[in-house]
This record gives sequence, C-alpha cells and structure tokens, in this order.
Amino acid sequence: NVAHRLRKAADALTKRGLHYRCACPGAPATRRGQAAPGGIHIDLCNAFWNVPAGLRMDATTFRAGIILHETLHVIYESIDDAGAHRANDHCYEAFAMRAAGHAADRSDVRQCRPDRFP
Repeated sequence: NVAHRLRKAADALTKRGLHYRCACPGAPATRRGQAAPGGIHIDLCNAFWNVPAGLRMDATTFRAGIILHETLHVIYESIDDAGAHRANDHCYEAFAMRAAGHAADRSDVRQCRPDRFP
C-alpha cells in the first residue's frame, strides 16, 4: 500500500499536470499548503516558505515533503474517509522523509497515530 501510494504520487507529480499557486485565501497563518478544490491545484501558503525552527531539515526537503503531502490529498481526497486520509498523508510524508535519509517533521509524526485510523 505504501509503495503503491508513493508511486501514484510520483506519477501525479511528473505526469498529471498539477498546478501550484502561491496563495491560501482564508487559511490560518500556520498552514503550509492545501489541496485546492478541483483536483489539480495545490496552494502553497506563506508558511511553506519558512522551515520551522529546530526541524533539522533544509528548506528544499521541507518543501518537498509538503508538496508530497498535498499531492496525496489531491489523489486520495475523494476516496478515503477524511480523518484516516489526513492521518495517512502525514504518515506517508514522514515515512518518505525518513526513507530518503532526512528527518521527519515532528508534526507529521505526532499526527500519524494508530488511533486516527478506522
């Protein structure tokens, strides 16, 4: 399941024609990104550009994790139960970061808990 979802995300990033916008109207200041309605847009919010202090991750890796996370939202938003879906995206992002030899965002690790899944 993990490999399947990450391959689908890679396909979406390279073949699907996702569009990125540097705006998140109405989003809280802490939001990093969001999958916009319509299935092909990812909004990059102001917090996307600022690596949180103490994360021990370079800016490029931090932003790549956010884009992966939001891409999974675009692909699976209409398929999964919303609660499990959101938890899954945090888990997949944390897994991908660690598998690539990077630190995982502690926020993703905290939100990736067994009690969040049906």
